Amino acid sequence: MPRGTASSFYIDCSAGSMGIPDYPGMAPPVRCPQGVSNPLDGMTLKKCRSHQEECLRIHRALDKKKLEHRVPYCILGDSVYIHYSDGNSWERCCIKGKEGEETAKCEILFQAPDPTPEPEEPPDPMPETTKR
Repeated sequence: MPRGTASSFYIDCSAGSMGIPDYPGMAPPVRCPQGVSNPLDGMTLKKCRSHQEECLRIHRALDKKKLEHRVPYCILGDSVYIHYSDGNSWERCCIKGKEGEETAKCEILFQAPDPTPEPEEPPDPMPETTKR
């Protein structure tokens, strides 16, 4: 997302959290920016969804996700970071599409491997001594 327009929040969409009834006051609070539009998104206002609606939207998009080598920008969509706690892995995804027809392009995030150390030089061999 372009700088200045990003908002961050954490939503727990695990199986235990999805059983929360969607009654007013029962769901965990979701903060939504009001009246925020982005020129890169066609100046459209972002829809504010409840906890369950947002989780269902993310799950629908991940059902149709496509893994990419790199997902640098998310224009006309929502950029999200997904944490899979059972495998301790992360994905950066761009979710696009109409309500009910969401798709996601994702890249797997991982820590760069440590550089391989260069092999050490073998020590100088012992000088040979000759008996006289």
